[in-house]
Amino acid sequence: MKKIAPLPAALIWSCGVFIFLQLLLTPISTLFFELYHLLKFDFLYWGYSAFKAAAVYLPRWEYFTPVSLALSIAPGILIFSRRQRLLKKQLNTAGV
Repeated sequence: MKKIAPLPAALIWSCGVFIFLQLLLTPISTLFFELYHLLKFDFLYWGYSAFKAAAVYLPRWEYFTPVSLALSIAPGILIFSRRQRLLKKQLNTAGV
């Protein structure tokens, strides 16, 4: 399996987190709601409640977009720095 270079992997994760925060909170809450009615597990209703509250209240917050942008950049930075560190370690052990 070929590894993805550090920068594209970081961008993919950052975009995924941003899309999740901006667009997928309501569909995830609906999924939890439907699964709760199908399976009757209480923790699914708690998940529905949490995602529904996030889907309703977070977009009304004036700082939601900047905070979600910052939260989406953070995993990208962590992934990029970790992969860079591993790449340098591999190069050092190879004697290059």
